[in-house]
Amino acid sequence: MKLPTRNTFSPITWFVLKTLLWLPIAFAIWYLLAAPLMLPMLPILDLVLGPTSGFLEDIRLAHGHFVFDTTLAVETPDGRSGLATVEVNALKYTYNLPLLVALLYAGSDRYFSFWRLAAIYLLLIPFHVWGVTFDLLSQVTFHLGPEVSDQVGISGWAREFVALGYQFGYLMLPPISTAAIWILLNREMVNELSLPDQK
Repeated sequence: MKLPTRNTFSPITWFVLKTLLWLPIAFAIWYLLAAPLMLPMLPILDLVLGPTSGFLEDIRLAHGHFVFDTTLAVETPDGRSGLATVEVNALKYTYNLPLLVALLYAGSDRYFSFWRLAAIYLLLIPFHVWGVTFDLLSQVTFHLGPEVSDQVGISGWAREFVALGYQFGYLMLPPISTAAIWILLNREMVNELSLPDQK
């Protein structure tokens, strides 16, 4: 039985098959290296949220989750009081990194380079920071109770902006950023795949 080769498929089909092959490998490596890959986000989150929020004490990273220690007072049903700690699962916002890596490796060797790999990583960081930031703001505004949201001081149109920013960061930014960055860095390959007869 003759095994299928690259010539058996169209360029687009061959590219899709290679991407599907690379996806589980890229996701496994990303999951194992999630914590160190997210480390550069810490100073950026501190820069973005530290001076502006007014309620953060500390930000730390633990097992792919960002933990935010706040100055927001909370009270439990049994009468105990303390300061709120908010945890954000950053994996929800960073899965486009292994997806882009799989797309990069699935392409021709002519379009692979380590600078593209580094560029993908750096270009995605602002999108990841957006997702984590609005997840935090969403939790303190909507999920920790009115006594906490009153302390944050987000009301009116600002609440609507937080809700929209969270939904956009969770539902839209990962696929949009994946498509935009891949096309930006691989325009020649996009042309080759869409116009295979005009190489």
